[in-house]
Formats: sequence, structure tokens, C-alpha cells
Amino acid sequence: MNKSLKFFLAAGSILVSVFGALSHFVYDWTGRNELAGLFVPVSESIWEHMKLLFFPMLLTALLLAVLIRRSYPCVLTGMLGGLLAGTAAIPTLFYTYSGILGRSFPAVDIAIFYISVGIGFLTAYRLILSPASESLKPLFSCLVLLLLAAFVIFSFKAPELGIFAEPAVTAAALTLP
Repeated sequence: MNKSLKFFLAAGSILVSVFGALSHFVYDWTGRNELAGLFVPVSESIWEHMKLLFFPMLLTALLLAVLIRRSYPCVLTGMLGGLLAGTAAIPTLFYTYSGILGRSFPAVDIAIFYISVGIGFLTAYRLILSPASESLKPLFSCLVLLLLAAFVIFSFKAPELGIFAEPAVTAAALTLP
């Protein structure tokens, strides 16, 4: 029985990885369409890059809830919990490594996205197999809805906080005087 769950979650992680990576470019591909910008990054800020995982994984969660909920009644709860864990991993990993090193590296930033997808789906797997996790569905649902609202609201009206700012590290900033 867990074999089919592993298959669906592996397929889901591939979908999220592919669509998340592609969504990085959608805003520019659509001529900076504001409707698209509600769901895909509109800047290079860490906040906007959290959308790379959030929206594809939310769609995957809803799809899996329809496809396998009879066999796995906790699938939606597990996927929502995984979505929250994966989304939170992006700024956590980015600020941890860049804070330690004093700068960021594009290859590491890209790896963080894929690591976060893995964290999200591993968390989902563990929660789906735990019937006790179902009690967390109201909490996870509320947190996902709040995060969804925040992504929509802050896409074009972001507060002046570090997570909403584009990273300032450039080659010129790294040049010694």
C-alpha cells in the first residue's frame, strides 16, 4: 500500500520541481502580467521565491486529495503540512547559510529550492501515514489560507522588511576597495 503512496509523492515532487523552476520565469514571459504575479515571483526576494514551492505544491495537494483520499484519508492534511514545511524551509535555509557565509551563491540558492521540495514531500509522507495528524487539518488549513492571502497581498504591496527585499549582494558589492 505504501508503494502507491511513494509513487504518487515521487510524481508530485517531480511536478513541483519542474513547475516551480519554470514559474521563476513566468512573470517575465507574460509581459509582467499582474495576475500571473500573484502566483509566481515578481522579484528576486526570498518571499517571492517561496511561491516557487507554495503554489505548485498546493495544486499537487489538491490533485492528490482527489486521486488518493480513499486509500490515504490523511493525504490533504499531510500535503498541507508538507507544503508549510517546504515553504518555511526556503527562507530558513537561505538565511542560515548566507548569514554564516556573508553572501549567497546562485547554485546553493537553486539547491535550496530542491531540498525544500524534498523536505515538503518527506514531511507530507510522514503525516499522511499518521492518522493522528488528521487533528492538525484545521490548523494547517488556516495557515495555508493565511499564507495564500499574504502572497496575494504582498506581491505588489510588500512591507519594507528584509524578506521582501531583493538580495543586495552583487559582484560590485564584493569588490574590495
